[in-house]
Amino acid sequence: VFEDPIEGVRVLGLVVGILIGLAGIVPALFCRETHFKQVVEQEKIPLWRGVKNTMGNAPFMILVVTVCLILLGLFMVNNLGLYLNIYYVHYGDRQAASIVGGWQGTLFQFLGILFVAPVAWVSGKLGKRTTLMGVLGLGLLGTILKWPCYTPDYPYLQLVPIAVMAPAIAGLWMLVQSMLADVCDYEEFRSGLRREGGLGAIYGWVVKAGLALSFLISGLVLVGTGFDEELGGGQSERTITAMRLLFSFVPAVALLAAIALIYRFPLNERTDAQLNRILTRQRARRNK
Repeated sequence: VFEDPIEGVRVLGLVVGILIGLAGIVPALFCRETHFKQVVEQEKIPLWRGVKNTMGNAPFMILVVTVCLILLGLFMVNNLGLYLNIYYVHYGDRQAASIVGGWQGTLFQFLGILFVAPVAWVSGKLGKRTTLMGVLGLGLLGTILKWPCYTPDYPYLQLVPIAVMAPAIAGLWMLVQSMLADVCDYEEFRSGLRREGGLGAIYGWVVKAGLALSFLISGLVLVGTGFDEELGGGQSERTITAMRLLFSFVPAVALLAAIALIYRFPLNERTDAQLNRILTRQRARRNK
């Protein structure tokens, strides 16, 4: 559509930014905190004391470390897929690679939306922790499939790992946010304070810091493989092998570690129900 990729990025970046801004206003206007009155009346906690208290919340720390591991594991090597698609699968043909890359992005988003309802249904049957371990296992399978599916012989085979990983990533963000809500109840139980704002802010900061660090490292990883853009599709076999190994198996290690952490997550549907009953009684006594 545009004269060159830079103009396209600028225009589409502006359009997407506006859409994100408008969408972000909606929850700010219409999502009200359930226990707002309680939060307004409770003790105000200084920032660093709040951070220190949060460090003692074991379920919260498990979620945060899990998300950090996954962000680092996936995104510090994710850009390698772009270069493998162009310079390995398509021998430097950017036009052909961009078509496959476009299908990758479209398929990823479509399946991510499509699987929201099934993931929610399964989590209602099996529990959030078990379902999260399952979707992380699906992501593990998807990232391992990158090794055989990124091949010059069948360029569109790249869509297979995307199709496997899309439900996993969608399920990850959905379930972790839901489990974070359970952690807020646990925090009220252990400290007597509603701290959705503090926990949400720390979690959000960690996610953004993790993404920023991942993108910083991704450039160093690409340089470390010996990649030279001037060589085009003539990259050395050693460079291509290093890129393929990192792209496929660094996320696999991170996802394995994440599954092990989530296995140790102490909250489940039974404990959540118990906490809810205790907190309901405590709130009723306070409101008398």
